[in-house]
Amino acid sequence: MLLPSPHGELLILKLGIAVNKCDHSILVPTAWWWGTGAFLTYAILCYSSAREVATTQHDEVRQTTWSIQVQDPVADGKQEMANQQESVEPQETTEPATDKPTRAIRFNLFQRNQSPVSRAKRPTFQPRDNERIYFSDFYAQALQGSPPDLASMAANNSRGPSTPETNPTSSNDPTPGGKPFDELISAESIEDLVKEQVNLLTTQITTPGRFRSDYSTVHQTYVQLAALFAVNEHYGKEVRWQEEAGKYRAMLGKTAAGTRVGTDQAYQLAVRTRDDLQQILRGERPQVDVPVEPLEDWSVLIYRTSLMIWLEALAQEQLRPLVSDEQSTKANQAEVTQQAEQIAFIAQLLMMPQMDGHNDESYVKHAKEMKDAALAIHAAYTRQDYGDVGVAVNRITQSCDACHEDFR
Repeated sequence: MLLPSPHGELLILKLGIAVNKCDHSILVPTAWWWGTGAFLTYAILCYSSAREVATTQHDEVRQTTWSIQVQDPVADGKQEMANQQESVEPQETTEPATDKPTRAIRFNLFQRNQSPVSRAKRPTFQPRDNERIYFSDFYAQALQGSPPDLASMAANNSRGPSTPETNPTSSNDPTPGGKPFDELISAESIEDLVKEQVNLLTTQITTPGRFRSDYSTVHQTYVQLAALFAVNEHYGKEVRWQEEAGKYRAMLGKTAAGTRVGTDQAYQLAVRTRDDLQQILRGERPQVDVPVEPLEDWSVLIYRTSLMIWLEALAQEQLRPLVSDEQSTKANQAEVTQQAEQIAFIAQLLMMPQMDGHNDESYVKHAKEMKDAALAIHAAYTRQDYGDVGVAVNRITQSCDACHEDFR
């Protein structure tokens, strides 16, 4: 680095001595020229020194910026090109195009000032979303019947093949000689309930998107319709659609099983069955291509969980508010009677052959108490004893609670 030397001062001193020795007429212009030259010489020397200092500092800055740029020049260059393409209105810049380190520093600072990327919220699930997928009680819902007696099986095998013994017919079996539903529900109530459920399907089955989110409700409706046509099939009195009840029961059982999932195939099946039911209400006979077999195992057609949901909605949500006082009990006689009939035949369905718990004494006891309480509602209305109607409703809810305590 160059600094002002003492030579300039020596030159000025010699110039002063020369001035004293020379003529004053010649001295003035000569001194002016010498002074000007000395000043310019001194200024040039200072400028050169300052330029060298500035050049050295600039080189240090460039080396620093290049060390930052070396981190990932390829990625930064690609990101810069992508941002330039996404920009709708590119802004003009006064920075030189060749100064890459400075532009890299500016771009890195721009990235740090950006807001964080928004991400989708983590989904949340409700317990009811899984109730149709997993068993809440595996041993009670997944396994059917009583466990085999291994000891007796081994003894029978040791004795060789034997002729199976015939068991007497249970009082709950829907044999031709005994129709268990005749005294529980009227033919008019069966017809009205079928119409009500079919009309409900019109509002439940609208679009594939809604079906995927609410297919369990459609499944519940088809289970109730299958139960109603099963009751119709085994009804001892004249009732509408009885000739084709077995075929419609098989169709609805297939649809109820298919709508346990929210797939597009299940949606198409639900729509076809809904359209067939609407033709049935109009008095037409749709082409139903479903094999019809005698209903021996009722658990294949009707799911106990669906019956419990139906029963709880009737007893807790619909029936109880209608009998809050004597005046409302009297005014809602027709609706209360129909709901009591539904509770009575649902209790009977829970005791049908092969249904879960049909051979459990405690379970059957709760079902019979519920059925008797439902029949007591009809008897209380017959003698116009509205206080006993409320008592019978309380018996129904107590039977539900006692059953839940023992088996839930």
